[in-house]
Amino acid sequence: MRLTLTNSRKISMAALGMLLMAAPVFAQTAVSTPIPGPALPPGVHFAPPIHPLPPTIRQQGDSTPATPVPQFPPTAEQLKLAEAYIKAVNDGDTAAFRKLIAPKALACFNKTNQVFLDEWIDRQMLDRIAPPYQITIEELDPADLGKTRLFTLPIPPTHQLNFSTTLNGREVTIGRPIAFQDGRWYEIAPCPTDLGLRHSIRRKEHIEALQKQDLKLYNSLPPAFKKSLYELLLQNKNAEACQKTSAQLKVDLQTGCRVAQVLETAMNERQIKQETARTAKGQPSPAASAKGAASK
Repeated sequence: MRLTLTNSRKISMAALGMLLMAAPVFAQTAVSTPIPGPALPPGVHFAPPIHPLPPTIRQQGDSTPATPVPQFPPTAEQLKLAEAYIKAVNDGDTAAFRKLIAPKALACFNKTNQVFLDEWIDRQMLDRIAPPYQITIEELDPADLGKTRLFTLPIPPTHQLNFSTTLNGREVTIGRPIAFQDGRWYEIAPCPTDLGLRHSIRRKEHIEALQKQDLKLYNSLPPAFKKSLYELLLQNKNAEACQKTSAQLKVDLQTGCRVAQVLETAMNERQIKQETARTAKGQPSPAASAKGAASK
Protein backbone atom coordinates (compact mmCIF):
# COMPACT_ATOMS: atom_id res chain seq x y z
CA MET A 1 0.00 0.00 0.00
CA ARG A 2 1.29 3.44 -0.84
CA LEU A 3 0.93 5.97 1.98
CA THR A 4 1.44 9.70 1.45
CA LEU A 5 2.73 11.89 4.27
CA THR A 6 2.64 15.62 4.87
CA ASN A 7 4.31 17.69 7.58
CA SER A 8 0.96 18.09 9.38
CA ARG A 9 0.24 14.35 9.56
CA LYS A 10 1.63 11.59 11.71
CA ILE A 11 2.11 8.12 10.29
CA SER A 12 1.46 5.23 12.65
CA MET A 13 3.62 2.12 12.66
CA ALA A 14 0.53 0.16 11.63
CA ALA A 15 0.26 2.32 8.51
CA LEU A 16 3.99 2.02 7.88
CA GLY A 17 3.59 -1.72 8.31
CA MET A 18 1.14 -1.83 5.41
CA LEU A 19 3.64 0.09 3.33
CA LEU A 20 6.54 -2.16 4.28
CA MET A 21 4.43 -5.27 3.70
CA ALA A 22 3.89 -4.27 0.05
CA ALA A 23 0.12 -4.62 0.16
CA PRO A 24 -2.01 -3.83 -2.92
CA VAL A 25 -1.70 -0.19 -3.93
CA PHE A 26 -4.33 2.46 -4.60
CA ALA A 27 -5.17 3.49 -8.15
CA GLN A 28 -3.67 6.84 -9.09
CA THR A 29 -3.87 8.93 -12.24
CA ALA A 30 -0.55 10.09 -13.65
CA VAL A 31 0.07 12.65 -16.38
CA SER A 32 3.32 12.78 -18.33
CA THR A 33 4.66 16.05 -16.90
CA PRO A 34 8.46 16.20 -17.28
CA ILE A 35 10.48 17.22 -14.22
CA PRO A 36 14.16 18.20 -14.57
CA GLY A 37 16.51 15.45 -13.45
CA PRO A 38 18.92 12.75 -14.64
CA ALA A 39 18.25 11.04 -17.96
CA LEU A 40 15.93 8.03 -17.86
CA PRO A 41 15.70 4.98 -20.10
CA PRO A 42 13.31 5.10 -23.09
CA GLY A 43 9.65 4.99 -22.08
CA VAL A 44 10.36 6.10 -18.49
CA HIS A 45 9.26 9.52 -17.19
CA PHE A 46 9.16 11.35 -13.89
CA ALA A 47 5.72 11.29 -12.31
CA PRO A 48 3.91 14.53 -11.41
CA PRO A 49 2.68 15.24 -7.88
CA ILE A 50 0.29 12.50 -6.73
CA HIS A 51 -3.37 13.30 -6.13
CA PRO A 52 -4.69 13.66 -2.54
CA LEU A 53 -5.18 10.50 -0.48
CA PRO A 54 -8.46 8.57 -0.61
CA PRO A 55 -10.65 9.12 2.48
CA THR A 56 -9.77 5.61 3.73
CA ILE A 57 -6.18 6.70 4.44
CA ARG A 58 -6.95 10.00 6.17
CA GLN A 59 -6.78 10.17 9.91
CA GLN A 60 -10.01 9.58 11.81
CA GLY A 61 -11.89 12.84 12.28
CA ASP A 62 -10.03 14.50 9.43
CA SER A 63 -12.64 15.94 7.06
CA THR A 64 -10.30 18.19 5.08
CA PRO A 65 -8.76 17.01 1.81
CA ALA A 66 -5.20 15.74 2.13
CA THR A 67 -2.52 18.02 0.71
CA PRO A 68 -0.56 16.43 -2.16
CA VAL A 69 2.92 15.46 -1.00
CA PRO A 70 5.75 17.10 -2.97
CA GLN A 71 7.34 14.74 -5.48
CA PHE A 72 10.95 15.13 -6.57
CA PRO A 73 13.01 13.58 -9.35
CA PRO A 74 15.40 10.92 -8.01
CA THR A 75 19.10 11.60 -7.78
CA ALA A 76 21.41 9.51 -9.92
CA GLU A 77 22.04 7.14 -6.99
CA GLN A 78 18.34 6.84 -6.15
CA LEU A 79 17.60 6.15 -9.80
CA LYS A 80 20.23 3.41 -9.74
CA LEU A 81 18.38 1.75 -6.85
CA ALA A 82 15.04 2.15 -8.67
CA GLU A 83 16.37 0.50 -11.83
CA ALA A 84 17.87 -2.38 -9.84
CA TYR A 85 14.57 -2.81 -7.96
CA ILE A 86 12.55 -2.95 -11.19
CA LYS A 87 14.91 -5.48 -12.77
CA ALA A 88 14.94 -7.74 -9.70
CA VAL A 89 11.15 -7.67 -9.29
CA ASN A 90 10.34 -8.12 -12.98
CA ASP A 91 12.86 -10.96 -13.29
CA GLY A 92 11.62 -12.59 -10.08
CA ASP A 93 15.25 -12.58 -8.91
CA THR A 94 15.10 -12.81 -5.11
CA ALA A 95 18.90 -13.04 -4.80
CA ALA A 96 19.31 -9.73 -6.63
CA PHE A 97 16.52 -8.20 -4.56
CA ARG A 98 18.26 -9.09 -1.28
CA LYS A 99 21.26 -7.03 -2.36
CA LEU A 100 19.02 -3.94 -2.41
CA ILE A 101 18.11 -4.28 1.29
CA ALA A 102 20.12 -2.25 3.80
CA PRO A 103 22.86 -4.38 5.44
CA LYS A 104 21.80 -3.22 8.92
CA ALA A 105 18.29 -4.49 8.19
CA LEU A 106 19.56 -7.84 6.88
CA ALA A 107 21.73 -8.24 9.98
CA CYS A 108 18.64 -8.86 12.13
CA PHE A 109 17.74 -12.08 10.28
CA ASN A 110 18.85 -15.59 11.17
CA LYS A 111 17.63 -19.17 10.68
CA THR A 112 14.81 -18.60 13.14
CA ASN A 113 13.19 -15.55 11.54
CA GLN A 114 14.41 -15.90 7.94
CA VAL A 115 10.91 -17.01 6.90
CA PHE A 116 9.67 -13.47 7.62
CA LEU A 117 12.15 -11.95 5.15
CA ASP A 118 11.44 -14.61 2.54
CA GLU A 119 7.70 -14.03 2.75
CA TRP A 120 8.18 -10.23 2.69
CA ILE A 121 10.29 -10.45 -0.47
CA ASP A 122 7.91 -12.90 -2.15
CA ARG A 123 5.02 -10.46 -1.76
CA GLN A 124 7.01 -7.65 -3.35
CA MET A 125 7.71 -9.92 -6.31
CA LEU A 126 3.97 -9.96 -7.02
CA ASP A 127 3.92 -6.27 -8.00
CA ARG A 128 5.70 -6.29 -11.37
CA ILE A 129 6.46 -2.88 -12.86
CA ALA A 130 5.63 -2.76 -16.55
CA PRO A 131 7.06 -0.04 -18.81
CA PRO A 132 6.28 2.71 -19.44
CA TYR A 133 6.53 3.72 -15.77
CA GLN A 134 7.29 6.89 -13.84
CA ILE A 135 9.63 7.41 -10.89
CA THR A 136 9.59 10.02 -8.13
CA ILE A 137 10.93 10.52 -4.61
CA GLU A 138 9.13 11.94 -1.59
CA GLU A 139 10.58 12.71 1.82
CA LEU A 140 9.56 10.87 5.00
CA ASP A 141 10.05 12.12 8.54
CA PRO A 142 11.44 9.40 10.87
CA ALA A 143 10.22 11.49 13.83
CA ASP A 144 6.64 10.72 12.79
CA LEU A 145 7.01 6.98 13.26
CA GLY A 146 4.96 5.41 16.03
CA LYS A 147 5.23 2.00 17.68
CA THR A 148 4.10 -1.50 16.81
CA ARG A 149 4.39 -4.93 18.42
CA LEU A 150 5.02 -6.64 15.07
CA PHE A 151 8.42 -5.31 14.00
CA THR A 152 11.22 -2.81 14.55
CA LEU A 153 13.15 -0.70 12.04
CA PRO A 154 16.95 -1.11 12.23
CA ILE A 155 17.15 1.93 9.94
CA PRO A 156 14.25 4.43 9.86
CA PRO A 157 13.28 5.25 6.24
CA THR A 158 13.98 8.84 5.22
CA HIS A 159 12.46 8.78 1.72
CA GLN A 160 9.92 6.87 -0.33
CA LEU A 161 10.66 5.63 -3.84
CA ASN A 162 7.47 5.81 -5.94
CA PHE A 163 6.78 3.83 -9.12
CA SER A 164 3.72 4.88 -11.16
CA THR A 165 2.74 2.04 -13.46
CA THR A 166 -0.15 -0.20 -14.49
CA LEU A 167 -0.85 -3.21 -12.29
CA ASN A 168 -3.66 -5.67 -12.98
CA GLY A 169 -5.26 -3.22 -15.40
CA ARG A 170 -5.16 -0.28 -12.96
CA GLU A 171 -3.01 2.83 -12.84
CA VAL A 172 -1.19 2.58 -9.51
CA THR A 173 1.69 4.05 -7.57
CA ILE A 174 3.87 1.61 -5.63
CA GLY A 175 5.79 3.23 -2.77
CA ARG A 176 8.88 1.65 -1.21
CA PRO A 177 10.66 3.10 1.89
CA ILE A 178 14.38 3.74 1.43
CA ALA A 179 17.34 5.14 3.38
CA PHE A 180 21.01 6.00 2.82
CA GLN A 181 23.67 3.76 4.39
CA ASP A 182 27.42 3.47 3.83
CA GLY A 183 27.50 5.61 0.72
CA ARG A 184 24.45 4.25 -1.15
CA TRP A 185 20.66 3.97 -1.07
CA TYR A 186 18.88 0.83 0.11
CA GLU A 187 15.35 -0.40 0.63
CA ILE A 188 14.32 -0.84 4.26
CA ALA A 189 13.11 -4.21 5.53
CA PRO A 190 11.32 -4.50 8.89
CA CYS A 191 12.85 -6.72 11.58
CA PRO A 192 10.10 -8.91 13.08
CA THR A 193 9.34 -9.41 16.75
CA ASP A 194 8.29 -12.88 17.93
CA LEU A 195 4.66 -11.84 17.48
CA GLY A 196 5.36 -10.46 14.01
CA LEU A 197 7.11 -13.68 13.02
CA ARG A 198 4.13 -15.80 14.10
CA HIS A 199 1.80 -13.54 12.11
CA SER A 200 4.03 -13.84 9.04
CA ILE A 201 4.13 -17.65 9.20
CA ARG A 202 0.35 -17.90 9.52
CA ARG A 203 -0.16 -15.43 6.67
CA LYS A 204 2.21 -17.34 4.39
CA GLU A 205 0.50 -20.67 5.11
CA HIS A 206 -2.91 -19.12 4.46
CA ILE A 207 -1.82 -17.51 1.17
CA GLU A 208 -0.22 -20.73 -0.09
CA ALA A 209 -3.40 -22.67 0.67
CA LEU A 210 -5.50 -20.10 -1.19
CA GLN A 211 -3.15 -20.13 -4.19
CA LYS A 212 -3.40 -23.92 -4.50
CA GLN A 213 -7.17 -23.74 -4.24
CA ASP A 214 -7.45 -20.91 -6.79
CA LEU A 215 -5.23 -22.70 -9.32
CA LYS A 216 -7.26 -25.89 -8.93
CA LEU A 217 -10.49 -23.96 -9.51
CA TYR A 218 -9.04 -22.14 -12.53
CA ASN A 219 -7.90 -25.42 -14.11
CA SER A 220 -11.45 -26.77 -13.67
CA LEU A 221 -12.92 -24.03 -15.89
CA PRO A 222 -14.04 -25.05 -19.40
CA PRO A 223 -11.76 -23.80 -22.23
CA ALA A 224 -14.61 -21.73 -23.72
CA PHE A 225 -15.12 -19.92 -20.40
CA LYS A 226 -11.37 -19.26 -20.07
CA LYS A 227 -11.45 -17.65 -23.50
CA SER A 228 -14.37 -15.39 -22.56
CA LEU A 229 -12.62 -14.53 -19.28
CA TYR A 230 -9.49 -13.62 -21.19
CA GLU A 231 -11.49 -11.24 -23.42
CA LEU A 232 -13.00 -9.51 -20.38
CA LEU A 233 -9.62 -9.03 -18.72
CA LEU A 234 -8.16 -7.80 -22.00
CA GLN A 235 -10.77 -5.02 -21.93
CA ASN A 236 -10.04 -4.30 -18.23
CA LYS A 237 -13.57 -5.45 -17.29
CA ASN A 238 -12.29 -6.90 -14.03
CA ALA A 239 -15.52 -6.51 -12.08
CA GLU A 240 -17.49 -8.41 -14.71
CA ALA A 241 -14.77 -11.07 -14.83
CA CYS A 242 -15.05 -11.53 -11.06
CA GLN A 243 -18.82 -11.83 -11.18
CA LYS A 244 -18.91 -14.31 -14.07
CA THR A 245 -16.14 -16.46 -12.57
CA SER A 246 -17.86 -16.65 -9.19
CA ALA A 247 -21.15 -17.54 -10.90
CA GLN A 248 -19.51 -20.18 -13.08
CA LEU A 249 -17.78 -21.84 -10.12
CA LYS A 250 -20.65 -21.17 -7.66
CA VAL A 251 -18.26 -19.52 -5.18
CA ASP A 252 -18.25 -16.17 -3.39
CA LEU A 253 -17.20 -13.03 -5.26
CA GLN A 254 -13.84 -12.75 -3.49
CA THR A 255 -12.87 -16.28 -4.52
CA GLY A 256 -14.08 -15.63 -8.06
CA CYS A 257 -11.84 -12.56 -8.27
CA ARG A 258 -8.80 -14.51 -7.09
CA VAL A 259 -9.44 -17.25 -9.66
CA ALA A 260 -9.78 -14.64 -12.43
CA GLN A 261 -6.54 -13.12 -11.23
CA VAL A 262 -4.73 -16.40 -11.95
CA LEU A 263 -5.25 -15.67 -15.64
CA GLU A 264 -4.71 -11.92 -15.25
CA THR A 265 -1.33 -12.48 -13.60
CA ALA A 266 -0.22 -14.69 -16.49
CA MET A 267 -1.36 -12.02 -18.96
CA ASN A 268 0.49 -9.26 -17.10
CA GLU A 269 3.70 -11.28 -16.83
CA ARG A 270 3.63 -11.92 -20.56
CA GLN A 271 2.97 -8.24 -21.25
CA ILE A 272 5.88 -7.16 -19.04
CA LYS A 273 8.25 -9.47 -20.91
CA GLN A 274 7.02 -8.13 -24.26
CA GLU A 275 7.18 -4.48 -23.18
CA THR A 276 10.64 -4.92 -21.65
CA ALA A 277 11.92 -6.54 -24.85
CA ARG A 278 10.48 -3.71 -26.97
CA THR A 279 11.93 -1.03 -24.68
CA ALA A 280 15.37 -2.67 -24.84
CA LYS A 281 15.18 -2.55 -28.64
CA GLY A 282 13.94 1.05 -28.62
CA GLN A 283 10.62 0.08 -30.18
CA PRO A 284 7.40 2.00 -29.37
CA SER A 285 4.97 0.49 -26.87
CA PRO A 286 1.96 -1.25 -28.46
CA ALA A 287 -1.65 -0.50 -27.57
CA ALA A 288 -2.77 -1.46 -24.08
CA SER A 289 -5.01 -4.14 -25.52
CA ALA A 290 -2.04 -6.23 -26.64
CA LYS A 291 -1.48 -8.22 -23.44
CA GLY A 292 -0.47 -11.40 -25.13
CA ALA A 293 -2.13 -14.75 -25.51
CA ALA A 294 -2.31 -16.32 -22.08
CA SER A 295 -5.76 -17.84 -22.20
CA LYS A 296 -4.71 -21.46 -22.34
